[in-house]
Amino acid sequence: MKDPAWLFDFKGRHDVIWFGNMNQEQSWDQTRALPVMTDHIQNELVLQQEQQLLLIASKEHHVILHHQPDPAFLAYLEKEGVQLPHITQKEDAYKLKGLIVPYLLDESVEQAALIENREIYGSNSTLVKRLNHKISTRRWAEEHQFTVTCGSICHHAEELKQTYEELKANNFSKMVLKIPYGSSGKGLRILKSEREFMQLLTFIKRRNIQTDLLLEGWHPIKRSLNAQLLIQEEGSHLLSITEQKINEDGIYLGTDFAPVYELDKKRAYESSMHRIIELLYEEGYRGVVGVDSIIDENEQLIPIIEINARFTQVTYLLPIICRFFSTYEYIESRFKRFSCSADLPFEEVLTEVTEALNPGEDGGVFIYTFGKTKVDDMWHYRLFILLYHMKKDKQDHMLTLFDDMAFSSERGREFAGK
Repeated sequence: MKDPAWLFDFKGRHDVIWFGNMNQEQSWDQTRALPVMTDHIQNELVLQQEQQLLLIASKEHHVILHHQPDPAFLAYLEKEGVQLPHITQKEDAYKLKGLIVPYLLDESVEQAALIENREIYGSNSTLVKRLNHKISTRRWAEEHQFTVTCGSICHHAEELKQTYEELKANNFSKMVLKIPYGSSGKGLRILKSEREFMQLLTFIKRRNIQTDLLLEGWHPIKRSLNAQLLIQEEGSHLLSITEQKINEDGIYLGTDFAPVYELDKKRAYESSMHRIIELLYEEGYRGVVGVDSIIDENEQLIPIIEINARFTQVTYLLPIICRFFSTYEYIESRFKRFSCSADLPFEEVLTEVTEALNPGEDGGVFIYTFGKTKVDDMWHYRLFILLYHMKKDKQDHMLTLFDDMAFSSERGREFAGK
């Protein structure tokens, strides 16, 4: 595992401007091929994950934020050894000049940089958009002869039906339909029965959807891997291999930062990732890439499930993860959503989490995102946490406690789900 903050080819510059345009990818999806309900509350809370930029930026840098974090949360980060950068609100960002490092390089960032006379870290937005496109990624993986999941790119409803029947004949009872864009489970639909598939097929026919869609068999997953790659002129790196915790609907739950793999599997995976680095470098990509991969229950390594040509949560966490690894053997992240009628102080949430998990002297907890928003008479929260320990049994116990934890108080909190 490597700390990207020490490897960026802009290391040492003091005019670096970090920008977390976390929801930008949603604007790319114009297919409307999946029925969706827009959750404005969660979109607001996802944007507040920009707080994670504070963990990777140097103290001389600037971080542009859409929201002002809770002062108590900022004080907590400093107490935990995070040297905070300069924080600038979005409306004042035009005053800053220098090198902008966006979460996702898209057309709007390029246009703003041109107007405001800024440099941009990364590739051009056209290449970034193509690499984030799930169907283009599938074609790219096939072209370069990587092992891929069973399935096909479909151009219309009849091809979807044909592919569905072929997958059924190959004993896939569960399938996934992917649209071009969308992260954290938003760009796919898990199909667990023929009834679900036929309902979705009818929806696509009625809307006369004219776009490529990817229908894949759902490979039973033994391990869900993620690699962080750094591709740049001054030297490229495989930053980390972590294991994602994914639920049965493909939704991300957390990350194990200390997974252990058989040596042959680890070598094969590293070889695939270094090959991806070489290929993307040749295509002109520069910046951070997250690659999602799996080892299925048949021990088959599928190196490319998705490519995220952008920064990820893991990227921003790596500096502090590397710090924890100097002392602790087991490190995992989790998050929780909950709602209540009270405006909860950060200190109270921290106390409740720490007392409930009780890590002792050989472990600890670290809250790295504290997002909240008020809608009508309810407050909604999104909490991200690292749990770390020297002992495996104690670490597992803390994870179970946090997964089952319900925030409760005399003020009538209502736990809203994980």
